[in-house]
Amino acid sequence: MIATSTVQLPIQDSVSQSGTRHIVPVLFILEGENAGALWQLSTYLYESLLLKNLSSRRALDTTRFVRKFIELLSAVQSTETSLDYELSDWLAVYCFARVRGTGELSAQIKKKLGWKPIAPQTAAVEFNALVAFFRYSNAQFGTVELGNFSFNFREATYIKHSYRSNHNDFLAHLSTQRRFWEKILKSSVSKTPVILKTIHQPAVNREQKAIAFDELTEIVKREPNPVFKAIFIILGFGGLRLSEPLHFWQIDCLPTSYWSKIGGKESQDPLILRCHPAESTYIGIFNDRRQNRGEYLAEQYEALPRNIISNSDTHYAGWKGTRFLHKQKFSPTFFLASPRVTALLEECILEIQRFHQVNCTSRNHPYFFCNMHTTKVDYFGRPLTISNLQRAWKNAVRRVGLLPHQSNRNLHALRHSYISRARKMGLSERIIQDIVGHSNIESQRSYASDVSYLQERIPQITELKND
Repeated sequence: MIATSTVQLPIQDSVSQSGTRHIVPVLFILEGENAGALWQLSTYLYESLLLKNLSSRRALDTTRFVRKFIELLSAVQSTETSLDYELSDWLAVYCFARVRGTGELSAQIKKKLGWKPIAPQTAAVEFNALVAFFRYSNAQFGTVELGNFSFNFREATYIKHSYRSNHNDFLAHLSTQRRFWEKILKSSVSKTPVILKTIHQPAVNREQKAIAFDELTEIVKREPNPVFKAIFIILGFGGLRLSEPLHFWQIDCLPTSYWSKIGGKESQDPLILRCHPAESTYIGIFNDRRQNRGEYLAEQYEALPRNIISNSDTHYAGWKGTRFLHKQKFSPTFFLASPRVTALLEECILEIQRFHQVNCTSRNHPYFFCNMHTTKVDYFGRPLTISNLQRAWKNAVRRVGLLPHQSNRNLHALRHSYISRARKMGLSERIIQDIVGHSNIESQRSYASDVSYLQERIPQITELKND
């Protein structure tokens, strides 16, 4: 197996007296059975050694730390496949497991790892090395790739070494996910190691992380595959997370007349529901909560929701905590797009629906986005995977003459672009949190009023620049 990666690296001119730094392309070719599993780490170490930012010993240490970090990820997710957390959260647990050892973790994880406690100062060195690598990967490539795992590294809250004693609950900042951590830890509360404390970073600057609007519109226009064109529009103009469209069922794309059924207000915008992959009780009938999607999948297809299957399965798709606007645990997608863009989306949806009707795909699965154009018979009509989508995005970016994973040309930047656009339109932070589904909101409004409340406050867009 061979994996390749081209990146732009700064090289200092040793001939010139001024010591001018030039940016030159470097091609990495990794060969072997596991080629590409740590290609980002190889890139980081190469540049760091070249610029003398790391000694050879520190480079070897960083490799060892990253491998141990992946070992932790694999051990936890092999026992709790539904876990889908921020990379900063995994850093917290890594530091905890290194300082305390794995004795305080669940029996299964303890058996898989068997780590003994190390000195807090040593854990601090490992932490700093990992953070430096994660920062580099996120800035250079848009994501942090760790073998079979892929993350966005956001430092809104993370764990930093400190010699100041702090005996607060170590997992206090993970309170929204505590029920999952209780499966990992033997007890629900654990004291912070004295070497560590929680540091709150400034809020994310969405504009700096957003893809250029003219690039996004050109990528959408020139994408020939209706599946990928629809997803790019949904991510960039609907504000969804990367994995969320992969959970869409065929029944989730509805006629516009259904807006009045869920919000009491009519609309001509496309209606696409974002439903919880396991707990939503919308399976084609509104206000019927007798069965959820997890139960339906088990009964009709003998299958599990895609966020619960093993993360080593190619069809795995994560799911983060989301606040829903309907009692059946779903929310409509609110598009910030001109009629021209929504018309493109509706054309794609119709073509995909015709494909499902002709090929009777619902006999095998309920999912909407699938492989429509493939020469591989085994994959034809099967649900789309994360790797399919990421590969399609890279090809789409190159199709317009640009380089992927540079200048925010990554799939996650599409969500940043949506939120940045919402702020420029004058929408309040509360409205933005509602339409993107942030889970840390406490609403006093009833479910029934939420959808119409948002519809009334989101202005109709007639035109967008470069659209």
